[in-house]
Amino acid sequence: MQDELRALQRREGRIFVHVTHDQEEAMAIADLVVVMRAGRVEDAGPSERVYPQPRTRFVATFMGESNILEARIVDGAAETALGRLSVAAGSGTAVAIRPEMLGTAAEPGFCPLGRMRVEERVFQASFARLVDRIGETRVLVKLPPSAAPPIGAEVDLYVKPTGAVAVAEEDGR
Repeated sequence: MQDELRALQRREGRIFVHVTHDQEEAMAIADLVVVMRAGRVEDAGPSERVYPQPRTRFVATFMGESNILEARIVDGAAETALGRLSVAAGSGTAVAIRPEMLGTAAEPGFCPLGRMRVEERVFQASFARLVDRIGETRVLVKLPPSAAPPIGAEVDLYVKPTGAVAVAEEDGR
Protein backbone atom coordinates (compact mmCIF):
# COMPACT_ATOMS: atom_id res chain seq x y z
CA MET A 1 0.00 0.00 0.00
CA GLN A 2 2.88 2.36 0.78
CA ASP A 3 4.28 1.91 -2.72
CA GLU A 4 0.86 2.55 -4.25
CA LEU A 5 0.33 5.75 -2.24
CA ARG A 6 3.78 7.09 -3.26
CA ALA A 7 3.10 6.19 -6.91
CA LEU A 8 -0.32 7.89 -6.79
CA GLN A 9 1.21 11.04 -5.35
CA ARG A 10 3.94 11.15 -8.03
CA ARG A 11 1.49 10.35 -10.83
CA GLU A 12 -1.09 12.96 -9.79
CA GLY A 13 1.43 15.58 -8.71
CA ARG A 14 -0.75 16.60 -5.79
CA ILE A 15 -0.21 17.17 -2.14
CA PHE A 16 -2.18 14.92 0.16
CA VAL A 17 -2.51 14.37 3.86
CA HIS A 18 -2.19 10.81 5.11
CA VAL A 19 -3.06 10.24 8.76
CA THR A 20 -1.61 7.11 10.36
CA HIS A 21 -0.52 5.74 13.70
CA ASP A 22 2.09 3.56 11.96
CA GLN A 23 5.38 5.39 12.39
CA GLU A 24 7.27 3.28 9.85
CA GLU A 25 4.57 3.91 7.27
CA ALA A 26 4.68 7.66 7.95
CA MET A 27 8.46 7.77 7.51
CA ALA A 28 8.29 5.62 4.35
CA ILE A 29 5.75 7.70 2.42
CA ALA A 30 5.84 11.24 3.80
CA ASP A 31 7.87 14.17 2.56
CA LEU A 32 6.95 15.91 5.82
CA VAL A 33 6.18 14.05 9.05
CA VAL A 34 4.14 15.81 11.72
CA VAL A 35 4.08 14.17 15.15
CA MET A 36 1.16 15.24 17.32
CA ARG A 37 0.35 14.63 20.97
CA ALA A 38 -2.84 15.75 22.70
CA GLY A 39 -3.81 17.87 19.68
CA ARG A 40 -0.48 19.74 19.57
CA VAL A 41 2.45 19.45 17.21
CA GLU A 42 5.48 18.00 19.02
CA ASP A 43 7.76 17.90 15.98
CA ALA A 44 7.59 18.34 12.22
CA GLY A 45 10.04 17.87 9.40
CA PRO A 46 11.38 15.34 6.94
CA SER A 47 11.74 11.79 8.28
CA GLU A 48 15.49 12.06 7.77
CA ARG A 49 15.56 14.76 10.49
CA VAL A 50 12.69 13.77 12.80
CA TYR A 51 13.88 10.20 13.37
CA PRO A 52 17.58 10.81 14.15
CA GLN A 53 17.11 14.23 15.78
CA PRO A 54 13.78 14.27 17.62
CA ARG A 55 13.00 17.51 19.44
CA THR A 56 11.21 15.99 22.45
CA ARG A 57 11.26 12.86 24.60
CA PHE A 58 7.83 11.92 23.29
CA VAL A 59 8.97 12.03 19.67
CA ALA A 60 12.17 10.12 20.51
CA THR A 61 10.16 7.21 21.92
CA PHE A 62 7.09 7.47 19.65
CA MET A 63 9.10 7.31 16.41
CA GLY A 64 10.97 4.17 17.45
CA GLU A 65 13.04 2.78 20.26
CA SER A 66 15.31 5.21 22.03
CA ASN A 67 17.48 5.25 25.13
CA ILE A 68 16.61 8.30 27.22
CA LEU A 69 19.20 9.52 29.72
CA GLU A 70 18.52 12.36 32.13
CA ALA A 71 21.13 15.06 31.50
CA ARG A 72 22.42 18.47 32.33
CA ILE A 73 23.27 20.03 28.97
CA VAL A 74 25.75 22.89 28.67
CA ASP A 75 27.67 24.10 25.61
CA GLY A 76 26.99 21.05 23.43
CA ALA A 77 27.86 18.54 26.15
CA ALA A 78 25.56 16.44 28.32
CA GLU A 79 26.37 15.17 31.80
CA THR A 80 24.56 11.83 32.19
CA ALA A 81 24.61 8.80 34.48
CA LEU A 82 26.89 7.21 31.87
CA GLY A 83 29.30 10.15 31.78
CA ARG A 84 29.86 13.20 29.61
CA LEU A 85 28.57 13.00 26.02
CA SER A 86 28.73 15.48 23.18
CA VAL A 87 25.27 16.12 21.77
CA ALA A 88 24.65 16.39 18.04
CA ALA A 89 21.65 18.69 18.18
CA GLY A 90 18.85 20.12 20.26
CA SER A 91 18.48 21.42 23.77
CA GLY A 92 16.67 20.10 26.80
CA THR A 93 16.87 18.06 29.95
CA ALA A 94 17.66 14.63 28.51
CA VAL A 95 19.62 12.85 25.82
CA ALA A 96 18.08 10.40 23.33
CA ILE A 97 20.26 7.72 21.77
CA ARG A 98 18.81 5.37 19.15
CA PRO A 99 19.85 1.72 19.72
CA GLU A 100 21.49 1.56 16.29
CA MET A 101 23.76 4.50 17.21
CA LEU A 102 25.60 2.31 19.73
CA GLY A 103 28.43 -0.10 19.06
CA THR A 104 30.93 -2.36 20.76
CA ALA A 105 33.98 -1.29 18.73
CA ALA A 106 35.80 2.00 19.20
CA GLU A 107 35.95 3.92 15.94
CA PRO A 108 37.22 7.47 15.39
CA GLY A 109 35.02 9.99 17.20
CA PHE A 110 33.03 7.37 19.14
CA CYS A 111 32.43 8.22 22.80
CA PRO A 112 32.84 5.46 25.41
CA LEU A 113 29.76 4.81 27.56
CA GLY A 114 31.11 2.08 29.78
CA ARG A 115 31.20 -1.67 30.18
CA MET A 116 27.88 -3.38 29.46
CA ARG A 117 26.54 -6.77 30.46
CA VAL A 118 24.20 -8.41 27.92
CA GLU A 119 20.95 -9.50 29.61
CA GLU A 120 18.83 -10.31 26.55
CA ARG A 121 19.64 -11.06 22.91
CA VAL A 122 16.93 -11.37 20.27
CA PHE A 123 17.62 -12.13 16.60
CA GLN A 124 15.51 -9.85 14.37
CA ALA A 125 16.75 -10.64 10.85
CA SER A 126 19.02 -7.73 9.89
CA PHE A 127 20.02 -6.99 13.49
CA ALA A 128 20.21 -8.43 16.98
CA ARG A 129 18.37 -6.46 19.67
CA LEU A 130 20.23 -6.48 22.96
CA VAL A 131 19.06 -5.40 26.40
CA ASP A 132 22.12 -4.48 28.39
CA ARG A 133 23.09 -2.90 31.68
CA ILE A 134 25.80 -0.40 32.36
CA GLY A 135 25.72 -0.25 36.13
CA GLU A 136 22.08 0.39 36.99
CA THR A 137 21.21 1.90 33.59
CA ARG A 138 19.25 -0.25 31.12
CA VAL A 139 20.37 0.24 27.52
CA LEU A 140 18.91 -1.05 24.22
CA VAL A 141 21.44 -1.80 21.48
CA LYS A 142 20.95 -2.97 17.88
CA LEU A 143 23.95 -4.64 16.25
CA PRO A 144 24.50 -6.80 13.18
CA PRO A 145 23.86 -10.39 14.30
CA SER A 146 27.46 -11.37 13.57
CA ALA A 147 28.73 -8.63 15.94
CA ALA A 148 26.26 -9.22 18.78
CA PRO A 149 27.81 -10.74 21.91
CA PRO A 150 26.04 -13.63 23.68
CA ILE A 151 23.90 -13.29 26.82
CA GLY A 152 26.10 -12.78 29.85
CA ALA A 153 28.99 -11.27 27.90
CA GLU A 154 30.59 -8.05 29.09
CA VAL A 155 31.89 -5.65 26.43
CA ASP A 156 32.62 -1.95 26.14
CA LEU A 157 29.86 0.19 24.64
CA TYR A 158 30.37 3.30 22.50
CA VAL A 159 28.05 5.91 20.98
CA LYS A 160 28.57 7.21 17.44
CA PRO A 161 29.63 10.88 17.13
CA THR A 162 26.15 12.07 16.10
CA GLY A 163 24.29 9.49 18.17
CA ALA A 164 23.41 11.51 21.28
CA VAL A 165 20.70 14.15 20.75
CA ALA A 166 19.46 16.58 23.39
CA VAL A 167 15.68 16.45 23.77
CA ALA A 168 13.21 18.69 25.57
CA GLU A 169 10.48 17.48 27.90
CA GLU A 170 7.77 18.81 25.55
CA ASP A 171 7.37 21.14 22.60
CA GLY A 172 7.54 24.30 24.76
CA ARG A 173 4.35 25.85 23.42
